[in-house]
Amino acid sequence: IRVDGRAAHGSLVTGNFFQVLGVQAALGRPLLPEDDERFAGRPVVVLSHAGWRKLFGGDREVIGRRVAISGAPHEIVGVMPDGFRGLAVTPPDFWAPLSLAGQLRGTSEGNEGIEVVGRLKPGLSPEAATPVLAAWASGRADLKRRQGHPIHVSLSPRQGTFSVDVMDALLTFLPLFFAFGL
Repeated sequence: IRVDGRAAHGSLVTGNFFQVLGVQAALGRPLLPEDDERFAGRPVVVLSHAGWRKLFGGDREVIGRRVAISGAPHEIVGVMPDGFRGLAVTPPDFWAPLSLAGQLRGTSEGNEGIEVVGRLKPGLSPEAATPVLAAWASGRADLKRRQGHPIHVSLSPRQGTFSVDVMDALLTFLPLFFAFGL
């Protein structure tokens, strides 16, 4: 993805992403649920602190600026605090509403995955949540799917940045990595 012609990395998130994580913007505001509505009126993005410094040199006047992302205008509405990285190991340059998936991801016909991270309601099992999540995903017109290929939904437990499966693999191979390093 390019932001005003410069290479950048973005993440698509729901409008309540920052609210669920309990984080406020350092400048401006975070994304809001109404930003993620299909025809919200104006495409907006929130910059990570690293993306703000990389792409805009830490300019405090960046809020309200319109930038071209993948050739389309977007308004910068916020900058997140230094050190906030979302749910990734390193922060993206920006976060955009999931409703912009088709616009930002282009027209690629390949298999693309969208990772949805959330919390189950107390007492709700992953088995009961899976069909509800599948129904939600199938109702999202902005999630592109190829003809004859239904959306596949799977739930996996996760604690922090990595899934439980990845953490198990890291813990299993950590002694090998350490020995190789020596």
